[in-house]
Amino acid sequence: HMSPFFVFTQPQVARNLAMFRWCTIDGARRKAARYGFRGASYPWETGISGEEECEKWLKLITHQSHITADVAYALQQYVDCTGDVQFYEDHAAEVLVETARFWLSKAVPDGDSLSIPDAGGPDEFHVVCNDSAYVNNLARLNLVLAARAVEHLRRHAPQKLAALEARTGLSDAEVEQFTSAAARIKTMQLDNGLFEQCAGFFSLRDEIIHNAWGSDPFNTQTVKQADVIMLLYLLPDLCPPAAIRANWDYYEPRTVHQSSLSHAAHGVIAAELGLAEKAGHYIRQSLGMDLYDEMGNAAHGSHMAAHGMNWSAIVRGWGGARPQGDRFAVHPRLPAAWKRLRFRLKWRGADFTVDATHARVSVTNAPSAAASLRASVRFTSRPCL
Repeated sequence: HMSPFFVFTQPQVARNLAMFRWCTIDGARRKAARYGFRGASYPWETGISGEEECEKWLKLITHQSHITADVAYALQQYVDCTGDVQFYEDHAAEVLVETARFWLSKAVPDGDSLSIPDAGGPDEFHVVCNDSAYVNNLARLNLVLAARAVEHLRRHAPQKLAALEARTGLSDAEVEQFTSAAARIKTMQLDNGLFEQCAGFFSLRDEIIHNAWGSDPFNTQTVKQADVIMLLYLLPDLCPPAAIRANWDYYEPRTVHQSSLSHAAHGVIAAELGLAEKAGHYIRQSLGMDLYDEMGNAAHGSHMAAHGMNWSAIVRGWGGARPQGDRFAVHPRLPAAWKRLRFRLKWRGADFTVDATHARVSVTNAPSAAASLRASVRFTSRPCL
């Protein structure tokens, strides 16, 4: 959640964060082996040891394995946004391969498809589940990225590929399995574009429980925090706008936001869908986590991950700024009460400033930037409410 801020503003710090995941890969390997899997399974909570440091009685350590795909996603995002080929070849490729191995060993056959059991998405009311839409789609991506990294090494750094194969025992047959498994893992998406959050979710009681204490939200369709919505936040090009809207219409009213990370993701998706009033509500709630103690727990410490999401809510939500293929999209949608939004970003060597009002938007790459900027700029004079 904090990664985009550093990737787009302080890429050297982002590299340090990415290096931490590579430096602790042995701990992730040990965790995978401890539970009977291959490759690397990253801990839910860890420190410099790389070992699992979450309380042992919590199912988070065994069922919230989406953290492994999250790590792979974050490292690939760093590489894509900085163009750091050296890190990609020397470090990220190994993490991608070992995390892909984990998913390959965790997936089980289900007819012609592959199922991923006992792996919940971000929604902590449904940690114990099979075939989480969030997990399955990010695991599929993880497998594809690993195969792609190996192909890059084969083409551009064969000696480094040979070293990786010697270190890890990777074979061509296993790489082919990455690709074939990715195509077979269930997406959990129906023909109408709606994702079923996990296997059997639509069969649960369609009841919304706002107070989880002393109640039973686990057997209902109550969603504790952004889950399918978080998937669409991370993978904005996964499906067309109509499908994103269908998932918003289904999951937004069922989500009770008992996590500081939930509001900003909803705010971004609402802004991108043109739901200005909803976007404003959720972004204000997220900004208020510590400013107004919205969750009543600010005395225990600042919500740092939420602040990372707050930055994304403003820059991507209201600023409409995000990578889109080989171009950087800038599609501002300012709230009516705002006069101006100005921010600076770094992407693939470009160092540019976005300056938007209700009358105009400008994108200026710094003369000292290491690379030119390919941008897609769209301006609308219709303000958000």
